[in-house]
Amino acid sequence: MEYLSLQQCADKILRLTQRMLQYAQSEDWLLMSALELERGKAMEHLFRHPDIKYSIQIISHTLVEVMELDKTCIGLTEQARQSMLEQLDRQSQGERALSLYLENAS
Repeated sequence: MEYLSLQQCADKILRLTQRMLQYAQSEDWLLMSALELERGKAMEHLFRHPDIKYSIQIISHTLVEVMELDKTCIGLTEQARQSMLEQLDRQSQGERALSLYLENAS
């Protein structure tokens, strides 16, 4: 496999992260997680690049942007996760209430 330049690879990671954020904002968790896998491969590629130890400062700004976008993605996924847990809890409470009602109605 031919290596992309470090900056090209970092830019690809940034673009993938931006798209992940877009999918998180639209609550498309399947596409977001698929991009996360693709981004993980790109990050592995970046950190295995033969020039990484000499050029990390060149791409550091881009990686800081990735980290900031990641924080936003993580916040959105945590909010969605909490919302789903609350919804499941309400559903479970409703099912228990219905079950108790049906037991006592007979």
